[in-house]
Amino acid sequence: MAIQLAKALGAYVATTTSSKNSDFVRELGADEVIVYDQGPLHTSTKFSFMLDTLGGEAYGDTIKFMRRQGRVATIISERDAKKPSFAEVAEKEQELDVTFVFTRPDGVNLNHIRALVEAKNVKPILTKVYPLTLEGVRDAHLFSQTGRVRGKIVLVHS
Repeated sequence: MAIQLAKALGAYVATTTSSKNSDFVRELGADEVIVYDQGPLHTSTKFSFMLDTLGGEAYGDTIKFMRRQGRVATIISERDAKKPSFAEVAEKEQELDVTFVFTRPDGVNLNHIRALVEAKNVKPILTKVYPLTLEGVRDAHLFSQTGRVRGKIVLVHS
């Protein structure tokens, strides 16, 4: 969703992914795809904003692509994935504004996303639908933990 939302807002979007998923993220709207399983990461672009959804070593690998005084929004807490020590040095040297973000229910934003979906500017990708039962919730949670989910997992009350 992040790729599609950023494109709907007019952003140039670069993303990291495996070679297996490079066509998929291009279909979502990515302007530039940085493949992480074909050697060292490379791009000639310097970015003013980054959304970090992985943390850890992946964060350390991509922070070098940031412009001085760029902004980083991360959904990864130190509890989830520790930053490599060189990343903290790079943050200071590049004077990056790094902020932990956490989503919360917000009717205004959800209505904005709804309008983008209705206008077909954003297309939700549903990976798997589970029943809203104890077993369904458990199965959905186990599937989410694989780290290989493309799109959204949905629970449906029948």
